[in-house]
Amino acid sequence: MRLAVQIRLRTKSFWIPSEEVLSVIKCVSRRKNFGVVKSSYEAVALPKIEAFEVKCADLGKPKDSLELKSEAIPVELEWGEVLVNVRAAPINPGDLYAVQMGGAGSPDACKPPFVAGNDGMGVVAKVGPGIKNLAENDWVFPFKPGMGTWRSLTVWKEKDVLKMPVDLMPLEYAAMMRELCVAYRLLEDHGTLKPGDSVILNGANSTIGTIIIQLCRMMKLRTVALLRDSGDFEKTATWLKSLGATEAPTQSF
Repeated sequence: MRLAVQIRLRTKSFWIPSEEVLSVIKCVSRRKNFGVVKSSYEAVALPKIEAFEVKCADLGKPKDSLELKSEAIPVELEWGEVLVNVRAAPINPGDLYAVQMGGAGSPDACKPPFVAGNDGMGVVAKVGPGIKNLAENDWVFPFKPGMGTWRSLTVWKEKDVLKMPVDLMPLEYAAMMRELCVAYRLLEDHGTLKPGDSVILNGANSTIGTIIIQLCRMMKLRTVALLRDSGDFEKTATWLKSLGATEAPTQSF
């Protein structure tokens, strides 16, 4: 007994044997999970140039573990790949933690050697075969952590980057899109905050913490920024207050 699947279009509907539908579904699934057969497309050649990168040779203190190197970029772009010129890449506490600890306990843990940096902003310099939604000169930023943004040129998968309008925000802010979005949603998605309300946050000297403090100042909210006393408490507290923190006590107060 043969089964069939009904396909509905805007003007009419028709039936297709189910084994043919399953064949198409399996084909799409294989391409998604295992890629495209290399012989079925023509790779895009890249010039023989080298790119600068900050590589973590071994876990430890950043000044001892990081080194600036230059390495040749891939000779060609494969299916779904783009060449990106990284224009801005911030130095976040999470980046330094990955260098010191490898991101221990995180699903995105890094094992040396690896190129440091999780956030950044770049311009598509060349597109490879199979690219559908990107073109040269498009602005993109990494969609997932651990992609190694501390370098001048890199090859990324189209599925691993997000396209951004050029005029959305200044380049320096765009490079920190992940932290900006998290900070904004923490304030907007939880409760109905009004001018004069207070917000208490720990880890206040983190990237997201400092952004929250500045957003609260713009929203006329009071902030109590809790800190660990790691030896430079007074200096850090003064800095956070300059960003807009109302109070900056230690976490053990």
